[in-house]
Amino acid sequence: MKKFKKFLVDFARDFGGTRHRYRFPNGYEASVVRHRYSYGGREGLFELAVITARGLQEPQGYLTEKKVCAILGRLQRKKNI
Repeated sequence: MKKFKKFLVDFARDFGGTRHRYRFPNGYEASVVRHRYSYGGREGLFELAVITARGLQEPQGYLTEKKVCAILGRLQRKKNI
């Protein structure tokens, strides 16, 4: 996820894990978490939720870092909200 570091707007350590929040120039945001309460966190996997002007979309869980990067890349390339 280092590729998206310039879009990182918030980082925190939560519940024995981490939380990253990314914001793209097109208006899309994403919350990426991995901790004991996230979907897949106990297995070392990530949960990602897309954030738009309409709110938070249903989180996707049990994601590898490669899959998270693919989703972040798609969000970055989308047209403006």
